[in-house]
Amino acid sequence: MKFIRKKNFQEGEELLYLPRLHWMYTVRHMVLSLPFFLVLLIMWAVIKANAGPGWIMGVGAALVFISVIKYVLLAAIIVALLVFVWRIFLYLTTEYGVTNKRLII
Repeated sequence: MKFIRKKNFQEGEELLYLPRLHWMYTVRHMVLSLPFFLVLLIMWAVIKANAGPGWIMGVGAALVFISVIKYVLLAAIIVALLVFVWRIFLYLTTEYGVTNKRLII
């Protein structure tokens, strides 16, 4: 109850309920992006394992493709961590309150 205080209430208003966000609110986007990361990791492993001299793409093209996948994976991890930090910030700073006269958000 950081923002919702008695001094912010109207005449005769009482706090009835102070709900909290569920913890899944912070990790929902990370969980939903797991299949994307798994596909990138599988692609990277398969190409790295099969990048021998008899491979269809050729060794040079395989190495370029491996580097592209590696940098896409690194960028995706950085974006996911930034989203996770942002969601934690929102979780800690969002506040709701239900009074007998209004809903405070």
